[in-house]
Amino acid sequence: MAPIVDETVTGLKDTIGKLEARVVELENRLTGGSKPKSVAEQMRIILMGPPGAGKLPQHRQEILYSLTRC
Repeated sequence: MAPIVDETVTGLKDTIGKLEARVVELENRLTGGSKPKSVAEQMRIILMGPPGAGKLPQHRQEILYSLTRC
């Protein structure tokens, strides 16, 4: 695997920043921007891994956990 260079990391950070801004924009359109968010509501998790690595079971576990915390 090729080494990760600073340019790649900077590009990924920029892409993540744009995605986060878009998510905030969409959430504000849905809620009118009036609801303050808790830390748990602001958290985003990206699960990455090869097929069969357990991403879907982990996702289901996170959903169940977040539903029990509400």
